[in-house]
This record gives sequence, C-alpha cells and structure tokens, in this order.
Amino acid sequence: EGALIASLQAGSPIQAWYDASTGAYRLTNGIIDLSSSSALRFVPLNPNGILTALSHVDRPAWNTSLNDNRFRGIIEFRRHSSGRVWAINELPMEQYLWGLAETSNSSPIEFMKSLAVAARSYGYWHLTNPGKYDHFTVGALNDQVYKGYGAELRYPNFKTAVESTRGQMVFYGGENVITPYFSWSDGRTRSWTEVWGGAAKPWLVSVPTPYDAGKSLF
Repeated sequence: EGALIASLQAGSPIQAWYDASTGAYRLTNGIIDLSSSSALRFVPLNPNGILTALSHVDRPAWNTSLNDNRFRGIIEFRRHSSGRVWAINELPMEQYLWGLAETSNSSPIEFMKSLAVAARSYGYWHLTNPGKYDHFTVGALNDQVYKGYGAELRYPNFKTAVESTRGQMVFYGGENVITPYFSWSDGRTRSWTEVWGGAAKPWLVSVPTPYDAGKSLF
C-alpha cells in the first residue's frame, strides 16, 4: 500500500512467498524476516535496474541455455482470488513493448513497425478497458508473448521499430480500438465475427494475404 518495509542492496538475493496459514506475504534475505498483509512490490531505485526472478524458469525450446527470468521495472507479488500468486511486471508501455517476442530479429523492418503499432494499440485498449484480469492488464502468454529483458537483448531490431513508432496507435471513429493480429494464415485474414462472434468490427475484416497463399492455417 505504498509503505516502505525494507531497502536491499542491488544483487542481493531475497525470498518472498505468500503464507496461506497466516494470510500474510513473507520476505527474507537470511538476515531480516518481514511480513505484510499487503502485496509486495519490488521497486528498483535505478530506473534502468533489472530484476531477476531466480526461481522462474522460461527457456525457449530453440536454445535451452537461455532463461527469460529478467525484467525491467517493478515486480509486484500478489495473491490472486483463485489462490495462486502472480508475479506482475509493471513498467511503461514502450519498455513493455521492448520485451515482446512476437517476431524474429530478422523480420522486415516495416513489418516490425506495423507489429509494434498493433501491439501498442492492443495493450492500450486493455489498459483503458480493464476487467480481463484482477490486478494486471495483459497476460504474458495468452495475450501478447512477453519475455522481458531477454527479448529486448535478442530482438534489437524490434526495439528499434518500437522506438521509431513511439506513441503511434490504431484509432477508428476517433477511438482507440482493439487490434488482434496473427502469425500466419492460409491466404486470408479473419474478421472479428468469424473468430469470436458478436457484432462486426469494421476495422477487423477478412482481407487477402498473398504471401501466405498455400500455407495451412496456424
């Protein structure tokens, strides 16, 4: 709730968990042992600081020597209503986009720019239309694939595309709109209604994608 409960040196490992028996969040570095009834927030004093989640394992199948467990910004440790505990990465929109892993570093730069605009629009729409999750805006797997600082290092060209389109989003009828996108198709995109049903969204209609002709739908 905004109260400072501890200051720790950079590089110091700490352990945090939710103690269901007492309903408290616990924190220890082997010397101090603290508890709080409120969610824990780990805030780097250096705005460019990187937090490493030592117990988090997220290794890409194509290179298992990598582990995407480093993140910019704030990490909030909060119990969800389901009983699970979420690690929520809170950071500015543009820095969030740096950490997306939705394309390769060798993709054409104009494609990356378009993707950056769509991803920014998608994130901002959820930011201004909350409710999908209890305490955060977009999921790292089920919304946009987010890998944090590791992706930022691996995909510098996408970071360049994000920077060159900074602040650009999709609007229709003067309003920010949701902008889902796809990896590849079978020669055409799908309309909103075809995929999700409900009322049509005129900016999300089926159009030909010649470069995908002959491919199977993924």
